[in-house]
Amino acid sequence: DVPLLFVNNFIAQHYNTEFIVTFAQVQPPIIVGTSEERQAKLDSVDSVTAKVVARIVMTPHRMTELVRVLQENLQHYEKEHGRKDD
Repeated sequence: DVPLLFVNNFIAQHYNTEFIVTFAQVQPPIIVGTSEERQAKLDSVDSVTAKVVARIVMTPHRMTELVRVLQENLQHYEKEHGRKDD
């Protein structure tokens, strides 16, 4: 019953006793037109809004476990499907 949420951006922060990972959706502006028009529109963009989907706080021990599990899963994925770079 838990919804699946798409994220395309994240930020990790750490403090003495905890890690905070913030997951967000970022939608860049639509930029169309000639090369010069696109560049002018890009130059006028001050910021892009990120919609925070979730913030997860965990201890350093749990963060270490999460990193290990993610690395193992990525290795299995790459072994099966090959490496996928954006």
